[in-house]
Amino acid sequence: MEFKDRLSLIIETLGVDKKVLAKQCGIGRATIFNYLNGNNVPDIKFLNELKKHYPQVNIDWLITGVGDPDLYKRGPEKVVGMDLAVQIVLEVEQEEGVKLNPRQREAVVKILRKEIERRNEQSKKDIRDLVTSFTSDGNEG
Repeated sequence: MEFKDRLSLIIETLGVDKKVLAKQCGIGRATIFNYLNGNNVPDIKFLNELKKHYPQVNIDWLITGVGDPDLYKRGPEKVVGMDLAVQIVLEVEQEEGVKLNPRQREAVVKILRKEIERRNEQSKKDIRDLVTSFTSDGNEG
């Protein structure tokens, strides 16, 4: 399923008019139809506005196809917005004036997620070593 199909599914599930959605998200009608036809992919501004107006939308799933597309099965505590990797990639696209296609974006997000995970593990190890050094030096609480 491509981005255009996922966006169509969201619009259908929400029961929102395409023109209304376009206006809410600060884009023209032609732009929303270009997204739905697969001619363009959205920028971060559109995705942020979509999330603002429809917080139940899983933006990560919309962009990558990963995660739960069902907008109404999840409780409020499980509503997922953009994860850090997706947000970083979209911000870089916007800053650089580049538009990745959905496959390219998905590949970059996957690589970035692995790098974030690797760095988080290294940070945990570093913190663990630091905490351990305090207790082994006799500097306990």
